[in-house]
Amino acid sequence: MVVVAVVVLAAAALVVWRDRGQRAGTAPAPVAAPARALAPPAAATPVEAAPAPVAAATPRAPIALSPATVVDAPDAAAGELAGRVLDWGTGAPVAAAEVTLAPADGGAAASFVTDAAGRFAARLAWPGRFRVVSALAAGYLPYAPDPDLSPLVLVSRPGVRIDGVVLYLVPAVTYHGRVVDPDGAAAPGAVVTLRDADAGERASALIEDRFVADADGRFDFHAPDGALLEARRDGFARRAGAPRRRRPGQPRAHDRAGRGGRRAAGAAVDPRPRRRRRWRAGRWRPDRGDAAGAARAPPRLDGAAVAADADGAWVVDDLDDGRYAVVARADGYAPGTVVVDAGATDVVITLAAGARVVGRVVDPGGAPVPAATVAVLAPRGLVADVVAVASVFDAEGGFAIDGLTAGPYQVVAQAAGYAPSSPVAVVAAPPAEATAVTVTVRRGATLVGTLVDADSHAPLGRGKVTIDGALGEGTTAIPLVTSVISGDDGGFELTGIAPGRRSAIAGAFGHHLAIVGPFDVADGARLGPVTVELSPTAPGEEPRIELAGIGARLAADGDALRVLGVIAGGGAAEAGLVEGDRIVAVDGTAVTALGLDGAIQQIRGPVGTQVVLGIEPGAGADGGASGGPRRDVTVTRRKIRA
Repeated sequence: MVVVAVVVLAAAALVVWRDRGQRAGTAPAPVAAPARALAPPAAATPVEAAPAPVAAATPRAPIALSPATVVDAPDAAAGELAGRVLDWGTGAPVAAAEVTLAPADGGAAASFVTDAAGRFAARLAWPGRFRVVSALAAGYLPYAPDPDLSPLVLVSRPGVRIDGVVLYLVPAVTYHGRVVDPDGAAAPGAVVTLRDADAGERASALIEDRFVADADGRFDFHAPDGALLEARRDGFARRAGAPRRRRPGQPRAHDRAGRGGRRAAGAAVDPRPRRRRRWRAGRWRPDRGDAAGAARAPPRLDGAAVAADADGAWVVDDLDDGRYAVVARADGYAPGTVVVDAGATDVVITLAAGARVVGRVVDPGGAPVPAATVAVLAPRGLVADVVAVASVFDAEGGFAIDGLTAGPYQVVAQAAGYAPSSPVAVVAAPPAEATAVTVTVRRGATLVGTLVDADSHAPLGRGKVTIDGALGEGTTAIPLVTSVISGDDGGFELTGIAPGRRSAIAGAFGHHLAIVGPFDVADGARLGPVTVELSPTAPGEEPRIELAGIGARLAADGDALRVLGVIAGGGAAEAGLVEGDRIVAVDGTAVTALGLDGAIQQIRGPVGTQVVLGIEPGAGADGGASGGPRRDVTVTRRKIRA
């Protein structure tokens, strides 16, 4: 399969494609070392600090849910943790991968190497909370987040073995890029930078992030899907973009003027400077260009995170003119945010001692769930800022999330085989004062069916069916994946579908993806069987998603859904919807009552059916008001490829 995308870079365009089935061994090969004992953690020192504002969590890749089993292990005095490392794309085991665990409260780390089946077993020297700080294997991009901020937490308890921990590694696919000028001619010597190469899941890993185009403007690189590239060449403006699939109607390049050359610098500080910590500062450009706007609008990632030194000092170079929100994070502290102009120096970010959310995840019968993903949310209109998220493996279902700003939040949990919980109100407080909450996951529904080729009707094995949408409902939007791989006969059984109106996405190699549903789901229901026909791609054709919908790109905008664009030939375009229109009701029900995911699911439906949208005119593509009163618009759903 060849994926073609255009990266918007140095006033020259950048074309990116990837090798057919090739994986490059850019990740460091693990060292097959025996498990070694860990040193006891050092005692924690309390920290006093001033209050800090709430900041949303760093954007992250989707988290895949893993089931887990708990068995007695009398010979494991401090407990044992076991699991597998799998290929993110195929689910195949990854042999000789090195998995490293570190105590959450400090102390030496230890590594464990997977066998031919991708399995590892960690028998620890003492019980407690451990973070997965890295997973490395030749031919895969490293999983190596900042050790203090890893979202994967394993809890070891005496005499107990937790099995079923699953870590996914993304193949190091070789992408080929080419930088061209506005006339399409090669741009030799252009310097291409992989942005955010040391952020998120690779914050502690070193991967190549700078490339120089050859005489034909070509270069090769390795990166995850969605990674941002930037190219520069003397005499041209800067351009940036990502190696990912391009949607129909999306421009091949998005200009971003690059004046560059500005610097911002400062320090993240603890009011008790004698206490040195590992600091990490990330920079974001607010959607609105003032301090008040930065507080109102969710910041979007715009550039690499930078690590501060032992004294908290940090420097960010090569900024465009404008205002930036700078977010600092450190283990045990609440995040701190300031808004500065490019060129500002001596910026001080004072971090407050972090608050904690603590509790247990249980199933509908009240039994502990040993593996769950827990998210802390700050609701805002139709959406919710994800303040923190962690995948926790604990035989007693416990979780503790630190580093929060004190105050009210919501907690949502999901576990493999279950639907997400309803949001639970919680108050983050200092660790000694935190009150435990109980979060109950729901049984959810099960979808059974078969994947087949639309032309030959032959079964499609090794296809993937994934729950469409985010963790939770309405405002609980969390990137999380619940999926199942089809068998050789094309059959699949997907569990844990949340109640409500839901869809799933189905795909297989060499075929377009398809939306399955929507279905009106009741808790505990069994849906199907359904037959999902996937259309094969033509030679060299880019896979797209086939769905029945109105043909519009939508995003949350306060108490409405804003139309970001319409697809030619779709129902939205035929009905006269334009960019900037705001959808405030669907079939007579207010969007605020449906929630973000609920509204989108309600808009979807069978081909040929209609949906009535309540529309308020908004700002058009040129920023001006489109004018006119609120109106109801009937839109016909059509089959589209997005």
